[in-house]
This record gives sequence, C-alpha cells and structure tokens, in this order.
Amino acid sequence: MPTPGSKHTGWWQNPQQAYRSLYFAGTEVMRYTASAFTFLKNSTFSGTVTVDGASTLTGAIAANGKLSARNFAFGAGEAVTIASGVATITKSYVILDAEGAGTTDQLDTITKADAAQGDVVLLTVNATDTITVDDANINLGAATRAIAPGGALVVYYDGTEWTELAFIAATDNV
Repeated sequence: MPTPGSKHTGWWQNPQQAYRSLYFAGTEVMRYTASAFTFLKNSTFSGTVTVDGASTLTGAIAANGKLSARNFAFGAGEAVTIASGVATITKSYVILDAEGAGTTDQLDTITKADAAQGDVVLLTVNATDTITVDDANINLGAATRAIAPGGALVVYYDGTEWTELAFIAATDNV
C-alpha cells in the first residue's frame, strides 16, 4: 500500500479488498472493481473520457463549467441570420433568423470554424420565423425538419457532418 505522504502514482491493489486503486501523486483518485469504476471526490481529469455502455452519474461532473449531473447548459443564445441557406455559427445555442425581411427560410448548411467531433448544437428560431432544415448537407431523420417558434433541433458533429440528435416540433411543445 502506498504509505501516507508518499508521492506514488499508478495502480495499487490491497490484497484484503476486492478493488484496485489509482493513485496520482500520493492521492487516491479512482477505484475499480469487476463491475464499476468510481472516481473519488475532488478528482480532476483533463482530456477525453469515453463511456461505452450504460452509466450512472452521481455527484457532479464539470466541463468548462457547463455540464453537471443537475445541469446541462448551452449558454446564451446566439442570433444567426441565414445567408443563402447557410448558418455560420460560433456557439452551441443558436436562434435562427430568416434572411431579409421574410419569416420563412431554408437552412442547408451549418458552418462552425472550430467544430470538433462530439460538438452539440441546439437550433431554435426567433418568435416569428419558421426555418426548414434540409437533409442535403445535414444528416436528418427525415427529408426536412421545420423549426417553428416553440420547436427545436439538436444536432451533433461526428467529425465530418452535422447529424440530428433530437427534433421537437412546435406542436409537441404545446
């Protein structure tokens, strides 16, 4: 067993216990058994954590202050006017506006300069517009999705294209 005050980094198994512990600089940060990984209180990690299969989250996970067990936030909405079928976005919460003085428009392409695999974007519309999203460059679950006030489309970036994650029609949100 790492001795108190030691700066042990690595795995250690107590022969009297049915778990293995991961230490970093003398502090136990994680335990695992045959059926579970447990990240201990005040553990801090950087980089990517991938979960494959069912998971249960207790406590809180913070990622840039935006995600926790009790809160999933996209931050303030960014108003974006569609230009020739393209929405050029910089944030994860986008309020679409029709081009010109119209109240309807079509969205064919989403561009985000710093898009990274796994990015999630919430698309809504302003209070007067209906935006029809086309399946040509955005991988939808249907040929088109009409986002009207009260509706939303959630897409994620798979590293190549934006793909529908969830669609809420305005009529579903009455």
